[in-house]
Amino acid sequence: MIQKNVFWWAMQKKRVALIIGVIVCISFVVLLQYQTPKSLWAWTQLLIVPLVLALGGFLLSYTVSKNEQEKTEHQYRNDHKIARDKQREDILQTYLDHMSDLLLKESLRISQPDSEVRIVARTRTIAVLRQLDAPRINQVFSFLREAKLVTAQQGESVISFSGANMRGLDLKECCAYEIDFSFADLSEANFSGADLNLVNLRGANMSGIDLNGANLSQADLSGANLVGANLCQANLSGTDLSGTDLSGADLNGANLKLADLSFSNLSRAGLIEANFSFANLNQADLSEARFSRADLSRGHHLIEANLSEADLSGANLSGVSLSGADLSGADLSGADLSGANLSDVSLSGADLSGANLSEADLCRVDLSRADLSRANLRESDLIEANLSGADLSKGDLCRVDLSGADLSKANLSETNLHEANLSRVNFSEADLSFADLSGADLSEANLSEASLSEVSLSEVNLTDAKVSQAVNISSEDQLGKAKAQSLVE
Repeated sequence: MIQKNVFWWAMQKKRVALIIGVIVCISFVVLLQYQTPKSLWAWTQLLIVPLVLALGGFLLSYTVSKNEQEKTEHQYRNDHKIARDKQREDILQTYLDHMSDLLLKESLRISQPDSEVRIVARTRTIAVLRQLDAPRINQVFSFLREAKLVTAQQGESVISFSGANMRGLDLKECCAYEIDFSFADLSEANFSGADLNLVNLRGANMSGIDLNGANLSQADLSGANLVGANLCQANLSGTDLSGTDLSGADLNGANLKLADLSFSNLSRAGLIEANFSFANLNQADLSEARFSRADLSRGHHLIEANLSEADLSGANLSGVSLSGADLSGADLSGADLSGANLSDVSLSGADLSGANLSEADLCRVDLSRADLSRANLRESDLIEANLSGADLSKGDLCRVDLSGADLSKANLSETNLHEANLSRVNFSEADLSFADLSGADLSEANLSEASLSEVSLSEVNLTDAKVSQAVNISSEDQLGKAKAQSLVE
């Protein structure tokens, strides 16, 4: 019908163009017979009216034809939609009638797991899902639940979707809660906005699936393949994601409160502004993941997690347990790690500039070559930590415990070390210029070749400290230096 309208409109344009051409030719022939300027002007004025009328007729015809074409196309689309809707309704009613026969005449509900009636019912159900829209798919799932033909428990459903090929299926905004999809192929399927509460997706292949805004609370996705999946703004609270492959997945803004992500692969995943409160990330791989502004606070477990090269800038990690985790090269600039357990963590080369690490447990942490400039480390525990080559300039290390730590070649210029425990610290070749060491304990510390310009050591405990070859030491502290050296000698 649309093609006919296009052909008709093309013919109309040709006719209008022919009429205008004829008028112009006649006008040209007539004008040739009158060569005086006066008569030429008179004929020009005379021909203006028909030319304007012809042009107006063309525009009117064009407008009317265009409106008719749009109306026809709209009617065609509407008729097609009605026909398609009727077709879907007929498919649904045929399916429901057939399933009713299987229930009443073939005893489907009490049939054996490998019986022919179950195989037929399962095949028909999967096939019909591909032909229906979301509202009618919901009717199918509702029918299956009401008839007690499906359950989330693996191996207990009469009509099982476990291991089914449902690749590319469009289940947008459907209600598929409490159904067993374990080990099914759902790759590239569309479940955006779907209700999948308490669903069983254990071991399912969901690579590239769209779960944007879906409700997966308390679902079982353990061992599932979610590589490159879209889980943006999804609700995954209390969900079992242990051992799940989420590499490259989009979890930006997702709710992962109380989720179990132990042993999962989240490398290169987008986790910006995601909520991980009380989630379990033990031994998870979060390398190169993007966590900026994410909430990982309040009772998290990230023990032995791999967060190397991860983006955690501005993230909330207060009180989190990261014991034994790998955060080497991670971006933690501006992050809140107050009260966090970072004992035995690798943070070598990490960016912690402006981070809050107050009262954190950093015992034996590896912060070599890390950027801690302007960081807040007040009252934190850094016993035997490795800070060699680290940048701590302008940082706040008031009352910090650095006993036995390695700060060789570290930059501590303008750092606040007021009343800090610096006993047995290795400051060799470190830059302590303009640092505040008032009330600090530097007993047995190694300050050889350290820069102490504009540093006052008058109120510092230098018992058994090694200050030999310290450079740029203030003249007013020569006595303190001499005493310290004599003790060493």
